[in-house]
Amino acid sequence: METSQLNTVKALLKQEVLTSEEQAQRRQERRRRQGRMSQRRYRDRKGSAEYNLMLDVNNLREHVQRLQSMRELLETKVWSSRLACVSTALKAAEQYYTVFSHGMHNSDAGRKRFELQVGFVKAFMDEDVEFGDSRGVSAVLNQWQLYTQFHASLSVRVISAQICGTEDAPIVIVKGVLAVRLNRSSIENMFPHIIANEELVQALLSREIEYPTSTTYVFNKNMQVERQDLDVDFITGINNRLGSTYATSRVMQRALISDCCKLGQVASPNADVDVRLSMSYILS
Repeated sequence: METSQLNTVKALLKQEVLTSEEQAQRRQERRRRQGRMSQRRYRDRKGSAEYNLMLDVNNLREHVQRLQSMRELLETKVWSSRLACVSTALKAAEQYYTVFSHGMHNSDAGRKRFELQVGFVKAFMDEDVEFGDSRGVSAVLNQWQLYTQFHASLSVRVISAQICGTEDAPIVIVKGVLAVRLNRSSIENMFPHIIANEELVQALLSREIEYPTSTTYVFNKNMQVERQDLDVDFITGINNRLGSTYATSRVMQRALISDCCKLGQVASPNADVDVRLSMSYILS
């Protein structure tokens, strides 16, 4: 009986030992399964994060593309606006030369053409336009009148035009040619000191003279000229005609031409002509 009980106890102990090993194996297997599950969950989380990151990157790329498109659109609008201003200023300056291609029309002989020229200048220039040491549209028109009056014939043409400045205040610089034929009135009103030198006078009267010109038009925000700077290269034109720097210096040394290329610095002997040349009188 004791032997039988002893065998039973041994069998139970052996069974307990086997059960412990099995339990250990099971625990190890559970840990493995848990590890695999953790790894799977980690991979799932990592994959989900990468996927979400890819979505974010794509969204950012689309947003950047939209911003770039908006920027290009705005740049196009700004450029179009600037281009329109540039085009307007250039066309206005070129049209100015067309309107006055042969000087100022006589207010009595061609009233409509005269009024067209006056109307154009009033639209093209600010009413208080600065012109050398003078101001106002009448000062500009008065010089056109004097230039026309003091020459037998006159014509102007554009050689080139360029623009600079800002969109709100463009500046147009026009290079051109002022072609004239002098007459006795020209000599009397511009070069009276050479009247006694008939040989020199005849040399000036015999052929057309071309003066290079450079005119700067400064526009305001209303696209009207607020300042006009005129430069007529009388020396080059006369020197090309006479072919002598000495003769040219004699002509220009006491010429009645101001620093801003204005004429009419001395009153004419004929008071009636002086009155008719006054733009304030003509425009009144």
